[in-house]
Amino acid sequence: MTREKRTLLIDYALFEIKRHGKSIIQHFMRNKPPVEEMNALIYRSFEQSFVSVFQIKEIGSDAILLRDLMASENNEMYLADFGLMATGRPDLIIFARALPFPRYIMFSGWGLVVAEDKDAGKILADYRQALLNVPRKAQVAHGIRFFRKLATPFAGVPSHL
Repeated sequence: MTREKRTLLIDYALFEIKRHGKSIIQHFMRNKPPVEEMNALIYRSFEQSFVSVFQIKEIGSDAILLRDLMASENNEMYLADFGLMATGRPDLIIFARALPFPRYIMFSGWGLVVAEDKDAGKILADYRQALLNVPRKAQVAHGIRFFRKLATPFAGVPSHL
């Protein structure tokens, strides 16, 4: 199994597989409450994490401006990712798990990248159509399958980010 697949599998297991209605991450956080303020901030980002479809709008010297294509409002955010800042390009589409912090987001370690020459509107319409009859608890797995078919190797970065 490649490193990219392992990263995606571990993230999925930690966040998506539920036991007694809670993810492994939630069980861990309940059993090991944060003591330090920094750990509390990280725990909150895990609790508020979300998977979505993002598009790079602009790459700055200290962050990447993203647009969340699935959000109806408040859809712009800054991403802290030095590797992607060096190799990313505007208009790339990325399906990934975001960890929100007060001023920026980080990706959890994986992402499926679609080349910038693809039609974002069509991809989004096809993705929304594919999710119509999918139960909420299965949507991330379905999204991974959907975007793995479209993902391309990313210049200088594996296709998983």
